[in-house]
Amino acid sequence: MFTKNDSKEAFLADLALFAGADSEALATLASASDTVTVDAGTVLIQQDVRHSSVYVIVDGTAAVQINGAAAAVISTGGVFGELAFFSQGPASATVTAQSELELLVIPFNRFDQVIDDQPGLAKVLLRNMADRLRIANQSIKA
Repeated sequence: MFTKNDSKEAFLADLALFAGADSEALATLASASDTVTVDAGTVLIQQDVRHSSVYVIVDGTAAVQINGAAAAVISTGGVFGELAFFSQGPASATVTAQSELELLVIPFNRFDQVIDDQPGLAKVLLRNMADRLRIANQSIKA
C-alpha cells in the first residue's frame, strides 16, 4: 500500500497517461481512487460488456484478450478501462489478473467529477491517449 513517502499522487505523476497533469489534478484524481487487491484469475473487464471504472496497476500483471486471443500483458503502471469512460460503450477487450494485483480503481462517476473539477486534466488525458494511439498505429504498420 501507499505510505507518506510513496503517495498515490506521486505514483500517478510517474505514469505516461497523466504526464503533464498539475499537482492539484493529480491530488484530486488520487483522492477519487480506491486501493484494491484482487486475486490472480479475477476478470476485471469483460469484452463487449459495459464496466464502470478506470484501473491503474500498482503492482502485478494482467492479461488482455480480444475475441479470446491474447493481445497484451499490462504490468505495473498500466492503465485500462479509460477508453470505455470516454466512449461510454462496452469494453473492447477482456482483462484478467495474471497475478495478485494491487490496483487503484476510479469509478466512472468519480472520474467524471474529477474531470469536471479539473478540466485541464481532460486535455492532458486526450493528448496522452492520442500519443498512445499514434504509437499503436505505428506498430500495426510495421
